[in-house]
Amino acid sequence: MLCHLQRITTKDGVRLDGIFLKPKNPKKIALLFVHGLTDCFYGNFEILNELAKKFYKLGIGLASFNTRGYGIVSKTIKEDKRKKNGYKSLTSGGVFEKFEDCVFDIDAVVNFLQNQGYSKIIVCGISTGANKAAYYFSKPHSKLAKAAILLSPGSDILGLKKEIGEVEFYKKYELAQRMIKFGKGDYLMPAQGSHFPFSARRYYGLYKEGGSEDIFSYGNLRAKFKGFSKIEEPILVVLGDNDKYLDRQPIEIIKALKKGARKTKNFNSAIIQGGSHSYAEKKEELTKIIINWILKI
Repeated sequence: MLCHLQRITTKDGVRLDGIFLKPKNPKKIALLFVHGLTDCFYGNFEILNELAKKFYKLGIGLASFNTRGYGIVSKTIKEDKRKKNGYKSLTSGGVFEKFEDCVFDIDAVVNFLQNQGYSKIIVCGISTGANKAAYYFSKPHSKLAKAAILLSPGSDILGLKKEIGEVEFYKKYELAQRMIKFGKGDYLMPAQGSHFPFSARRYYGLYKEGGSEDIFSYGNLRAKFKGFSKIEEPILVVLGDNDKYLDRQPIEIIKALKKGARKTKNFNSAIIQGGSHSYAEKKEELTKIIINWILKI
């Protein structure tokens, strides 16, 4: 079993690095794994390694690439023909990324997998990667992206409110708004809860109620899953009952998401007993759930 390092370029010229596994006798199915906030393509090593071993035997391809939000603060290369060397460096990472750009990132990997001969691509996101996967399917996207697997989907808004309280939450949100208004959107805000400091612009996007990232809006009755409800492809939701970031029981979240997924005809879910946010200690069980579902759709 051999994974290859790869570099791809998005439609808007950003270079992304990652790994790709292509079995000797490949089927037409491949899975794209989308990492979480500030993570990177190899951050979920335990899960990726388990998936790779099982996928190789089944002939299923596997790809995991950095999004432009990899790391806390990172350097991203973007093509620029106006520059003598043909590119420019961008300061990116989870602190500064623009969430909506995830569509470019995911599309680039889907196109890469298409060029490798795959015609049935499953987009699997974990944590913030689940937000990105769901957002991708809620927008115009490649017809080759056939289904979404959402691992540890949750509401960042509700999670932070639970951690620091609503008063402090709105106080910092208003601070982010003021900083953006006065041209300091890329300045760092004070740290929030257990998280590192975000830029004011990133904080505003991450915690905007009804915004693009509030796609799992099970705590916001006014939002009515305006993005999530547009997804027509099959959806698998997986949650661990030991996920410290959840503000309520996994079964409540699953019920709400199932109700919100109004256009899909194929909604499935699983709760892993003892599963944490990352599932590192439950990688075999998670892999089995993913494979069984993929082979059925």
